Amino acid sequence: MKARKWISKQNSGFSLIELLVAIAILAMLTVPLLNSFVMSGKINRSSRRLQNATAVAQSAVEAAKHTTDMAELEAMLKAMPGSSGFTSTGTVDLPSYKLNVQGADGEKFQLQLTLTPKPSYDYKDTDFTDLYNEAKVIYSELVLYDNNVLTYMRNQEIPYDSTDALVPKPVTEKWNSTSGGWEAWTPTAADRALRYTYGNLFADEYTGGEIEGIINPAFTNMYSDFAKKNMDKVIDVNISQSGDEYIVTINISYEIDYNVVYRAEDEIAGGKETEEDETPMAFYRYSGTLKYKADEIVLTGSDEYPLYFLYAKYESVKYAEDGITEIVDPKHFMSTTYNIKVDSSVALTHEDGTPRAVELYLVEQVGSVADSEFKINIVNKGSSELDVYTNEIYHNPGVVGDTIVLSVESTNPVKVYTDKDLTNEDNHVGYKNVGTLTSLYKIDAKVYYDAKGDGSYSELVYSVSTED
Repeated sequence: MKARKWISKQNSGFSLIELLVAIAILAMLTVPLLNSFVMSGKINRSSRRLQNATAVAQSAVEAAKHTTDMAELEAMLKAMPGSSGFTSTGTVDLPSYKLNVQGADGEKFQLQLTLTPKPSYDYKDTDFTDLYNEAKVIYSELVLYDNNVLTYMRNQEIPYDSTDALVPKPVTEKWNSTSGGWEAWTPTAADRALRYTYGNLFADEYTGGEIEGIINPAFTNMYSDFAKKNMDKVIDVNISQSGDEYIVTINISYEIDYNVVYRAEDEIAGGKETEEDETPMAFYRYSGTLKYKADEIVLTGSDEYPLYFLYAKYESVKYAEDGITEIVDPKHFMSTTYNIKVDSSVALTHEDGTPRAVELYLVEQVGSVADSEFKINIVNKGSSELDVYTNEIYHNPGVVGDTIVLSVESTNPVKVYTDKDLTNEDNHVGYKNVGTLTSLYKIDAKVYYDAKGDGSYSELVYSVSTED
């Protein structure tokens, strides 16, 4: 039997189909891996770009926070890495800047920085909240006087023998029906005793119609006119220094003009009855000013801390704080004037002997509608600068219509920092780095990336606001 002869296939290769299948499998495994590497690179670049844009924005915000000079802020922005194309796109009252800068990795960014005056600054958010709360106690006491001023005023005596130049003696007159006019008249002791208090004068007022030729305006109606809206309120605040303490005295006074006509027995006729059994009557007029002065308030405190003075100037307002609703009604007098004076005894210094400023916060408590007859007069007679922080209207220098008026009698500077200072020529940006004032401006910073490389800066990478 013949043996079979086997042919060896050990040297044969892969078929074309097998090779194509292997390549396809390899491609399926490799392409996602390559995509992963590409995406990882993009993510890393985006992350770095965001990180660098954040650094640019925060650098600009910090620059704005820690300077009180507009020119200094602009210089700091221009000094940022790769700064070019700097433009001021806003106004004096609404500063806004735009400039091109470089990130840490050389990216081209455009920075837009805007400073917006806050409509209301919350002074309770300072580092001296305790001082604010203490000031609220005094404020509550002032409100108490305001709320009860009508009662206080009714009990005021007619100032027959006044020695106060601001409250002259009343003008007393009697109607002369023959001449048809008022003539000077001196009340008898009995009449003075009868009408010694405003309450009696108020009660006996004659408000009838025209009689014996007396024109109607002579017959005032104090019953309806006796209101806070016809009163002037004056608050005198004097700041002095004793040792290392402030001494603050507060005096409040209220005034109202009166022009009262009353009908009584004719004193010249002696009250004798006529043949018609009628008692002769006559008309008398009292005119002048009634004034009520509240008890003086004296406060003391360390001169190392700011002074807080709270006030209100509006009609009855309801507001809630800490879950408790409080109603106050101290307001809308015919005029309200605060006279704030730093006297010559005040001389503050740092430990090294260099001068330091008196810091005074004038904080409006309630209300939303301005009183056109509201003024704060400030005079600084001390040897220290006076820095005033307020929500009131003030321009530097002051103009007609400003709520705050700086006295020409001041012997040392007074600087006013306000969130309503729309044309402040001292270039006040709104931030003073002294640990007591957080900000009077909201700062917005936006950073754009030149994604297309054509200078369009169309991609917003990062934005931040000091109120975020």
